[in-house]
Amino acid sequence: YESFYGFTSRPFLAVPVKDRYFPAGSIEAARANLTRCVERGEGCGLVMGPTGTGISLLCHLLATHFGQQFETVLLANLRITNCRELLQTILYRIGIPHQKLADGELRLAIIEALSPGGRCPQGIALIVDEAHLLSPRMFEELRCMTNTVQDAEPGVRLILAGDSSLEERFAHPRLARFNQRVAVRCYLHAFSPEESYQYVRAQTDAAGTHPDRLWSLAALQAIHRHTDGSPRLINQLCNHALLLAAEAKVPQLGD
Repeated sequence: YESFYGFTSRPFLAVPVKDRYFPAGSIEAARANLTRCVERGEGCGLVMGPTGTGISLLCHLLATHFGQQFETVLLANLRITNCRELLQTILYRIGIPHQKLADGELRLAIIEALSPGGRCPQGIALIVDEAHLLSPRMFEELRCMTNTVQDAEPGVRLILAGDSSLEERFAHPRLARFNQRVAVRCYLHAFSPEESYQYVRAQTDAAGTHPDRLWSLAALQAIHRHTDGSPRLINQLCNHALLLAAEAKVPQLGD
């Protein structure tokens, strides 16, 4: 349908793309609050929300931003099952050999990397996506990392992202000490009707086609109604709608 409607690229993608970021209310507020939390070293930041509301996209945006100030490690789409794998992955991402190190040596390697003469003297910004899947032992490992201090500044600045069950995990007594270190809690929500309309228009315009020529108001209202404002579902629905409409040679989409 790209050629039929005059797109220069696909407007509705199945994967997070930083260049297509849409600053809806909840995700933009979370971006600002988590940025402040990490840059000021206030403590751990949590971001939670239903599946498909842009959590992974937010993690990529933050990783790009923090990469200008800290050594940034984004743990996303990984199946880390134990603390050893967690430590090895962090060392791998910051470019430190790890294959032959024992568990204690892995921890010491991270501490050494944070020293003034180490690989990351400015500190590490660690962002963990799908953190609701971590075990209690891995949560404790992450908490201990945040204890590292260099020149009155935290060595590891941590953001944990996950679905709504992440907040339930932190309510457990086993994570009480970690819970006390959480400085910012952010919640992502589905789009409001107006945000849904603006999102569809913005993605259409970014891909090279004027949105008013393509989408009627009735179509935009139907998109929000059938997706409940979920960005991921909006992408899927619009992609299929454009494919079918192009096959039928429909110039403008209605409800």
